[in-house]
Amino acid sequence: MPDQTGEIMTLREWLQDGAFSLSLSSGFFGFFAHGGFLSVLEEERLVPERVTGCSAGALASLLWAGGMSAEEMLGFFTEVKKSDFWDPALGLGLLRGQKFRNLITEHSRVPNLEDSPIPVAVSALNLLTRQIEVFDSGPVAGPVYASCAIPPLFQPIRMAGSWFCDGAFGDRPGLQGIPDGQRVLYHHLNSRKERKNSRAPVSGDHVERLASLAMVRISDLPAVSPDRLEQGPQAFATARDGFRVALDWPADLLLD
Repeated sequence: MPDQTGEIMTLREWLQDGAFSLSLSSGFFGFFAHGGFLSVLEEERLVPERVTGCSAGALASLLWAGGMSAEEMLGFFTEVKKSDFWDPALGLGLLRGQKFRNLITEHSRVPNLEDSPIPVAVSALNLLTRQIEVFDSGPVAGPVYASCAIPPLFQPIRMAGSWFCDGAFGDRPGLQGIPDGQRVLYHHLNSRKERKNSRAPVSGDHVERLASLAMVRISDLPAVSPDRLEQGPQAFATARDGFRVALDWPADLLLD
């Protein structure tokens, strides 16, 4: 995309050119990679006017928009052990999820979503209506856990008379919480299937109502899982280094 002088803008210049919102995708235990991505925004002093997310992106969005720095996030994620969120119980999922909700409440810098210094919204799937719902108010633990509650690992949660689970089933990019007409920076985490494809699955329905969307996805991120949490710091570093490089790419290569 050229600027007013006809020169091609870099992604950095595009972000500096006006207000933008940030969306962080789902991705199994991908909050380490999101943290590395967010650390570069801090370095560049690029502050979005709104942050949205789904699943791992919902957790990273809450913590960062609520006031936790990327380095603090890395410290928190690195200190978490499997036993800190592992609470098997009978139900529609292996884990009850209460330990996870306790972690969210304990480490969030804000008690309610609407208290976040940067407005934040998270997406979760309503199992009764089969529709995505966006939460931007209320106590943090329920909506963020719901957005992360991927079956069959985590049990769904009951809120407001319905049952909710992982928002990735209908809003993997986490973009439904973005108002119409926004300029959006989107960090996409590849699923296992997408690692073999050249394009990320951001449908026209997600982007047509936006002014523009710049999508960044970092290749070769280490796979992090409950049994491979030690891979987290490397995922953080890989995403950080990859986004630093992407900021100097021509913006028109990243825009939809």
